[in-house]
Amino acid sequence: MGDHFQRGQALFALSRFDEAVKCYRNELAEHPDSAIVHALMSAALVNLRRIHEADQSIRRAIELDPNCAYAHYVKSYVRQRQGLTVAAERAIEAAIRLDSSPRFLSRWAEFSFQRRHYKECLKRTDESLALDPCDPDALLLRAKALAAIGRLPEAKEAAHQVLKSNPMSPAAHHQVGSLNLRGGSTSQALGPLLEARRLNPMSYNDRDAIAGTYGRLLWPFRVIDSHLLRFGSWPPMRRWLFLSTISTVLLIIAYLRLPPARLAMPAFLLAFNILALPLSNDLLSIAFGKFVFRKDLDLAWYRVIPELIRVVFPIMIHALISAVAIVAAGNPYVATFTLALIPNFELFVQLVRDRDELITVLLWMLMTVGVFTPIIVAMTFLEDGFQIQYAILCWSISLLSSFLISLHRR
Repeated sequence: MGDHFQRGQALFALSRFDEAVKCYRNELAEHPDSAIVHALMSAALVNLRRIHEADQSIRRAIELDPNCAYAHYVKSYVRQRQGLTVAAERAIEAAIRLDSSPRFLSRWAEFSFQRRHYKECLKRTDESLALDPCDPDALLLRAKALAAIGRLPEAKEAAHQVLKSNPMSPAAHHQVGSLNLRGGSTSQALGPLLEARRLNPMSYNDRDAIAGTYGRLLWPFRVIDSHLLRFGSWPPMRRWLFLSTISTVLLIIAYLRLPPARLAMPAFLLAFNILALPLSNDLLSIAFGKFVFRKDLDLAWYRVIPELIRVVFPIMIHALISAVAIVAAGNPYVATFTLALIPNFELFVQLVRDRDELITVLLWMLMTVGVFTPIIVAMTFLEDGFQIQYAILCWSISLLSSFLISLHRR
């Protein structure tokens, strides 16, 4: 390889991709059959979003050397940018068959994360870290996967490990700040997020996260944030245990006809507003953070208006919860129907996130049959005894299905 190649590599490392492409073209003028140079030029073109040219370069690289693992690695990015996810994953699998390096294994794990197959992602990152325990890509991806399943302490540990080895990593600073924000450590989130923006303002200027942090530091969001029950950041199994325990207690109260039976369900549904508070507080803090700190965030005043409109959504969430509670107070069938759905909070979340998973769809069908079939039958009866039987049936099937999905996603 000549001087053009060495200069191109240096420019590529500095993210000066346009100049790197010129150097690679000069190198190819002297060595037109170099597969690795074609692959590197394709990688630079991908970063410049010149996908058609990148595709031509990577095709030529693989034609010249089908056993060039790096060429298949770059091909996975080209195919992904073309919207061909299956072809992109096959390309990285071809690269791993030729060379199972940590970089390629980390790239392979990214596809699992994008499909929200977090257990598979963790398994693949473990394979990468077994070869290189300090691989930053694998550690940061592992942190994201751990955070997605509610294991925040382990996620923070992985992100901090990257910071120790590379204090100038914008990705690591951003990950640490995002994890602190998600876990409720607002005061510890702002510094890393701003540092990530300083180090790489093009890729890590996360305005929503920074605005949300600013907003949470404002009164009264600061006071509310310090007392919130961040239910959404709990592991799936812990959420299931919490909801299933509450639904079981309510069912026992209804079955034994204890004095608080009539008010227990509406009272609990009203208390559900507490579980929704973190979401509404976050939406409001982002909106007000962007409004108050719009100059620091480099936002024009007219771009802040849509954010203020988002204030309506938290109000709608709490209004809906309260409306269901009021209806349940006067209608026993709505109360028992709601009781059956309580343990399925985790199931609903996973159904939205993992619609492509067969086991999720099957469990959703099981829960649906378990709830709606008794409802149709129950509407033909008015006896309180049947209402309790219906509630027990719905509760048991609902509990089983929600337990299985929580166990599957743990």
